[in-house]
Amino acid sequence: MIATAAELNDPAAMRTAGPELLSLALMDARNRSLALLAAFEEAGRDHCGHDEEQASPAWLVGELAWFQEAWIARNVQRRRGRGCDPRVARLSSIEPQADRWWDPREAPARRLDPGPLPDNGFIRQYLVDTLEVTLDLLHGSPADDDALHFFRAALFHEDLRHETLIEAAQNAGVALPDGLLRPDVPLPHAGTTFSLEQGRWTLGEPPGDGYRFEAELGQRTELLPPGEIDAQPVNWQRFLEFIADGGYRQRRWWTPEGWQWLSQRQRKAPRAIERTEPPAAMNRFGRLVRVRPLEAVQQISLHEALAWCRWAGRRLPGEAEWERAVSRFGRRGLRHGMVWEWTADVLAPLDPTQPCGWPGSVSDSGPFRPACGRHQVVRGGSRATRERLGGLHRRRHLDPDDDQAFCGFRTCSL
Repeated sequence: MIATAAELNDPAAMRTAGPELLSLALMDARNRSLALLAAFEEAGRDHCGHDEEQASPAWLVGELAWFQEAWIARNVQRRRGRGCDPRVARLSSIEPQADRWWDPREAPARRLDPGPLPDNGFIRQYLVDTLEVTLDLLHGSPADDDALHFFRAALFHEDLRHETLIEAAQNAGVALPDGLLRPDVPLPHAGTTFSLEQGRWTLGEPPGDGYRFEAELGQRTELLPPGEIDAQPVNWQRFLEFIADGGYRQRRWWTPEGWQWLSQRQRKAPRAIERTEPPAAMNRFGRLVRVRPLEAVQQISLHEALAWCRWAGRRLPGEAEWERAVSRFGRRGLRHGMVWEWTADVLAPLDPTQPCGWPGSVSDSGPFRPACGRHQVVRGGSRATRERLGGLHRRRHLDPDDDQAFCGFRTCSL
């Protein structure tokens, strides 16, 4: 089978992908993992940035091979899918030390302090060997959802990790090869809005076939007020006006939590901005470049987004408002997909009765249930997000303090 790029990037197709399409996607993902490991290696970076809580790129990439092997080749109940018992003993790894290095059950803290890891040459070979075994097993697998569950989970886990590594490369100043990010698309001049009348909107999808992320399980219907929503995310030109007006020096625009966050970090501008005076400049993967005024703001915390909204007399949309607007106007000029977008909603299950914490669940922001009530929902995807991870209903969640992700925001009328 020869798959087109459109098929490999289609969210609906990949969530229900059969063995042939999955095998091509898994090879595609593994090649990207190897390219990202090489980028950090060539830059001489053995950490993902200045944050001590960031794991090393060697650990982050090596864990992908471990995850795939642990839940597929070593999992005697893999054909049961989400119904498998994670307590059942696994088969032995092809690498005797793999569990000591990467298994969170063996040593949860090893993500941050794994001790001595094998060299990158060893990790590359482990990535190749585990993929070879995975593809052999996939070739003989039944094509039902349960039997393919862990193959799909391994693919999406790897795709999610790539986004984490790309964000880490930005923060560590690591140059990336072409093709790992979608190109920037300048936004039109700001000012256009779309009107939404009062109405009901149901978040989530009805039960169906294919893979689901935990945050997407279930449905919830909300009654939405009338109002207007921006046709595009806030751009740098508009955000720099807030900075020039003293926005980072005036407490009145910030929530108490936001002002504390700002004071602790002694920020005078967003993380990536190096110079706010014209011509403004920012760091972009290790290079100092001019800020593009019509580009969507990125690497913005929730606190910064809320402060801008107060200053501008606007507010963040709820996730139901965001989803409804994209569904209705996404083909009529509403721009999205350049950056993740903060919403006004704190993370919560769409349906609290849905079981969570199932075997092999994947997330780029930590386990779902513990994040509920603490993290904020973000929507839309960024240039670093694989298109097959997208879709109208995709929910990501971030800590309100997070300003390392490629996250911006759009606004609504009060």
